Amino acid sequence: MNSYKTGLIRIGAYLLLGGMLTIPVSCDRQQDAAVKPNASVGRSGRLDQAGCGGFTNGKFLGTWTVTGSRLQVLINGNNQYVAQIFGDNEFYIRGKEFLRRGDIANKAYSESQIECFEGDPGDAQGFTVSTFQAPAGFEPGPSGNSFRVSCSPRFGSGGTVESRVYIASWLGPDPDALLEARYFDNKWWVCQNVTNEAGQGRDAFIVRGRNILLRSDVGFFADPWDIGRRYCFAAGDSGTDGLENPAGTPTQLNGYTRLFFNDGSPYFLKNPQ
Repeated sequence: MNSYKTGLIRIGAYLLLGGMLTIPVSCDRQQDAAVKPNASVGRSGRLDQAGCGGFTNGKFLGTWTVTGSRLQVLINGNNQYVAQIFGDNEFYIRGKEFLRRGDIANKAYSESQIECFEGDPGDAQGFTVSTFQAPAGFEPGPSGNSFRVSCSPRFGSGGTVESRVYIASWLGPDPDALLEARYFDNKWWVCQNVTNEAGQGRDAFIVRGRNILLRSDVGFFADPWDIGRRYCFAAGDSGTDGLENPAGTPTQLNGYTRLFFNDGSPYFLKNPQ
């Protein structure tokens, strides 16, 4: 059971479907056509429309094959937007017509659900949404005309390894699969609490790659915007969808001992008092 929960044999299979490019667009267009925030105008609540209630913040919509960008849902008030994720958790807002493109792979929406998203009248390509206004807790992205979720105050400076912040749960409500943010080595890290697995009655955790937050079997119950805060964490991506120990993880931690589970997964166990 431990090897299943701690992660080096649980591998998700992802089917990559090719798409046919129907509208020639250069990769540079993703910046040139990026939307600039303007005052939001009142719109009817799209969340209340038939067939539009099944979307949540961060829900995967597909992949734009021109740039390899993920498309995700962003809900602001009663309005739903298409966010094109690129770089280190930056995003541009795209119009609903963008979802009709022929070069969107792994589509996770139906043709009828496209109308659930915002768009500008007359925009046949969906590159801009002039009415978008970034919600509180967002900041301008470093690329210009882009946005990203702010790290502070949720993951601000300072903290301790034991004053962790709950992020999500991997594998549903399993108490041995809670994902937490912990602060040590002057950085924030994505960790899985394995106190029960260690069986010592003392705090224990595994450091995970931040890309574990992109797994389809991770549920965000504390703050759904944490899916956009991956750039706030020290560890980069790691193998097996973030389950493997990421490069740069410290091997020594004050007050803790580094041990290994039977499957080779390294974990930190708090020293006895």
